Amino acid sequence: MLEECIKTQKNRFIYGLGQIVYSDKVSFEDVRNIKNMKLNKLANENYSFIQTIRTDILNLAKSTEIMEREIKSLFIKWSTNYIYSIYNIFTESSYEKLEECTNNYLTSESLDGVIDCFINLINDRNILVNSKRGYNKEIDFVINYIDKHYSEQISVQKIAIIINYSPNYLSAIFKKICGVNITQYINSVRLENAKILLKTTKLHQYEIAQKVGFTNESYFSYLFKKNMDVTANDFRKI
Repeated sequence: MLEECIKTQKNRFIYGLGQIVYSDKVSFEDVRNIKNMKLNKLANENYSFIQTIRTDILNLAKSTEIMEREIKSLFIKWSTNYIYSIYNIFTESSYEKLEECTNNYLTSESLDGVIDCFINLINDRNILVNSKRGYNKEIDFVINYIDKHYSEQISVQKIAIIINYSPNYLSAIFKKICGVNITQYINSVRLENAKILLKTTKLHQYEIAQKVGFTNESYFSYLFKKNMDVTANDFRKI
């Protein structure tokens, strides 16, 4: 009886709230397929950060294990990486946000709830960025464009043409509102995504540099050490 109760609870977490689940009528394959469907849908969401962890999400989807604790632990890990990518350093505010997310995951009774918490966290970035810089439609577009196209060869000139600004004016207004110039912001986005790849893949350093938009591995290594106070190889070992 205890074993059946545990099995039903696991199935209920995957199926979602409001679903009637009979342990004797649900196969392991059914539950795994539903888990796969929900995680595959998440992996296809059009958010730049989700695309950086897409492989991890798909691996979780393909996993034969259906363990609520392990699933929640992975989402906490991904949220930690995401929050760090926003704040660039763990501050009191970022710890508070991470604690809030962790509590939401741990108290969630379904996989749907966990995924919703994660999506809500990612959507919070717009609130955080807008509250920091004040609303500006053009700058909002620039930041979103960089977040989506950081792996490509983008430049101030290219972005300026898209929004019909002069490069000098765009640079000046971006620096005034965001506190950093566009090139610095592009590099910061690339470096944050490089950190994720260093921790979650076995790609060579030059491959990671190329994937996040750097054409010169030496320049990538220089910027990484300058901004992180540690080499990329050493960061991977931490």
